[in-house]
Amino acid sequence: MSVELERADLAEAGTEHQLEARTRSHDTRAAVTAPRIRLRVLVPDLVGPAQQDADTTYALREAVDRAELDARRHAAKEASVAFIPAAAALLSPDDR
Repeated sequence: MSVELERADLAEAGTEHQLEARTRSHDTRAAVTAPRIRLRVLVPDLVGPAQQDADTTYALREAVDRAELDARRHAAKEASVAFIPAAAALLSPDDR
């Protein structure tokens, strides 16, 4: 096999991998966006806590090293834990 064909095969494999990664990214965003829109319409008071939860989760990919990733992971868990009582307080049947 010539060097040119090997390079073309590698470039095509890279493009396929990028396309698959992009497709998965779009699928993930769609899976997160639809519930956020419903929440914004049905329970607008939960938009802030839900956005905080999502933002801290998205921030995981911006970590530059293991220590920062651990700190961001901790922040994401705390935001998720904080969302639950906020939702429970607003959705409690006693408060309706």
